[in-house]
Amino acid sequence: KNQLNQAETLSDKLTDENKDKEAKLEDQESKIAAVCSDNQHLSEQVDKQENLLKQLDKELQQLHGTHKEAVDELHILGDTKLGLEKKIDELSDKLGEALSSIKNKDETIMELQNKARDLKKLIASNNHETEMKQQQANAKLKAMEGKHRSAVGEVAEQ
Repeated sequence: KNQLNQAETLSDKLTDENKDKEAKLEDQESKIAAVCSDNQHLSEQVDKQENLLKQLDKELQQLHGTHKEAVDELHILGDTKLGLEKKIDELSDKLGEALSSIKNKDETIMELQNKARDLKKLIASNNHETEMKQQQANAKLKAMEGKHRSAVGEVAEQ
């Protein structure tokens, strides 16, 4: 009987230990399930992060392409600016030459106008002298005509 009691006690003890171990095992399984769930959630987060990184990489490549295009455009604009500045300098030089030519022509025109004024004065003076000489010639002619008539009259009387 004593052995039976010891066996029952041992059996109860082993049963209790098994229950404790089963409870611990269930607790461990629950923890493992929670860790698996956490791992699944973390794996999904990693996938999302990888997708975001891929998207950011694509956007970065697009930005790099846009930046390269902008730099190329800036080089083109710089070349265009230099070309325009050169053209402006050339046109400025031509404008300076044209203004100088206009100034020279204006001076020539003023000189010609002064010469024309002097010529008009000279012509007016010559016209006046010619008119005076014409009047003197007419007076001499009349005087000669008068002498001629007198001489004709004297010849006729003789």
